[in-house]
Amino acid sequence: VAEQHYQAVQELAEAAGASNLLAIPGPAMSQGQMRMTLLLRALLAKPALLLLDEPFDALDSAARSHFRSALKLAAERGSTIVLTSHRDRDIPAFIRRRITLFPPTVEGSGGSIVATDTGASGSPEERSTTTYSSMSGNIPEAVLPDAPHAAIIDTCRKNGVPILELVYVDCYINRKLILNDIHWRINPGEQWVVCGKNGSGKSSLLRLLYG
Repeated sequence: VAEQHYQAVQELAEAAGASNLLAIPGPAMSQGQMRMTLLLRALLAKPALLLLDEPFDALDSAARSHFRSALKLAAERGSTIVLTSHRDRDIPAFIRRRITLFPPTVEGSGGSIVATDTGASGSPEERSTTTYSSMSGNIPEAVLPDAPHAAIIDTCRKNGVPILELVYVDCYINRKLILNDIHWRINPGEQWVVCGKNGSGKSSLLRLLYG
């Protein structure tokens, strides 16, 4: 089992263009190298869902490229990815769905959410903005937190239900309304980016999804 696990690690690192990391001790790794290592460790389990908060921050261009390759590999393996980003240039081309958050108003009302389909290339010219809403579905009993990731994905696809869904959700921090009336469905195999200015609620939304 240990030999099979080690072989799986080597194959995954090679596919992500990060084989060199296997020989570097943890304390000697840079921030970018450590971030890639943690991502590869997560990918070994072939997770049903990956939540990543500004994963490209403080990475140089080479590290960004390798990280995008690893994320694409995760998507090809069937994982659903939700990541936040301040910059359009950091959004991997394979991510086709975009949500933009708008900060709470001065009057105190909560932030709003808008979804944008980025198209295959992800270029701003190809984006068409629409309000994204959904109806709640019944989650099969098999979709439980302790179920194997592959079983979660297969069950969701067979039953036409989302991996995650928010319906009429408000988010408060210190009694201040941060996000207001959020409707969002995340289906198996979809890849999302959450955009918005500082303070718009991107990290709060990911923490909400994480539970």
